[in-house]
Amino acid sequence: MDGVRIYFEDAGGSGPPVVFYAGLMDPLEWSQASGLAGALGGEFRLIYADHRGHGRSDKPHDAGAYALRTRVADAVAVLDALDIERAHFIGFSWGARLGFAVGEHAPQRVTSLVLCGNQPYTWEWNWTFVPLLTSALALARRNGMQGVRGGGRVGPR
Repeated sequence: MDGVRIYFEDAGGSGPPVVFYAGLMDPLEWSQASGLAGALGGEFRLIYADHRGHGRSDKPHDAGAYALRTRVADAVAVLDALDIERAHFIGFSWGARLGFAVGEHAPQRVTSLVLCGNQPYTWEWNWTFVPLLTSALALARRNGMQGVRGGGRVGPR
């Protein structure tokens, strides 16, 4: 994609394709070590991909090369390189956000999505949590971390 080489591994398998994307700073080995491969390997074709800028993929110096739509194009290019029309996507953290975006911008390429620990899709959505974080900090200051760590209720009482 745009001259950037995206590293991926096709672990094979005879069933429907499943593409794994790890978190933003995690190489594809995280997905391989997650235990899902052992559970799915006999029934699915397993593909692991690094994000651009991570692991063994190329690392462009231009910040604009990391736009979400560009990353979606990378994911579609991986499918194209493997001659895969549609795939299940499993993503953790940034990999989940990428899977969500592929589902939005290239839904014809997605069979299903498994999204774990994903971030909000828009930057503005992040700001909805500021009041909750403020309450959590106040609770920690008042009662120490026990209340927060112990699942203490955050927010107005």
